[in-house]
Amino acid sequence: MESCEARCPKGNGPQRNIYDFLISTIYDGTMYFVYILLSQKDHRTYVGYGNDVMVRLKRHNAGHVAATKSRRPLKVLFYEKFETEKEAKERELWWKSSAGRNRLKSIFKERGF
Repeated sequence: MESCEARCPKGNGPQRNIYDFLISTIYDGTMYFVYILLSQKDHRTYVGYGNDVMVRLKRHNAGHVAATKSRRPLKVLFYEKFETEKEAKERELWWKSSAGRNRLKSIFKERGF
């Protein structure tokens, strides 16, 4: 598992750095990612997984995902990289659990949200 926690921009800074990093690492097609999106409209999060974070982000921001359609625009807050889809699904479920939500709250606190 590889995490961007140390590399993700803190606070409300520009997302360019994380996007450049994602573009350089995502397109191998063999990895899976758990991603956490932040709605810039209501400041709530969305957790999902897939093998291409940029494509998923574009789909969310284009309104093709019902769960986030009314909460656009969204930006990548955090992601983790996994070798198998099974690992990514398990981690997605963890982020959606109370332990995962508590960790997310601590990340928000660390970054000054």
